[in-house]
Amino acid sequence: MNIVIDGTHYPAIYGTSRADVALHFGVGGYAFSGFTCSIPASQIGLGEHQTAVHVIGRDGDSVYAAWAVVVRVR
Repeated sequence: MNIVIDGTHYPAIYGTSRADVALHFGVGGYAFSGFTCSIPASQIGLGEHQTAVHVIGRDGDSVYAAWAVVVRVR
């Protein structure tokens, strides 16, 4: 899994605890569906940025989902 900001990929760790998601959807298999990613603020800068979440398949090549969002850093 990667967080992508302005075309730069930052690796994220998938599989963190999200009991709230499992409870909300009533699916126990969602209990470890969270992710974390640390990106130094100095690498982002002020202004608008194109961001996305890329979920990479087990084959290391396939992107199963990508959500694009514009964020503004002030």
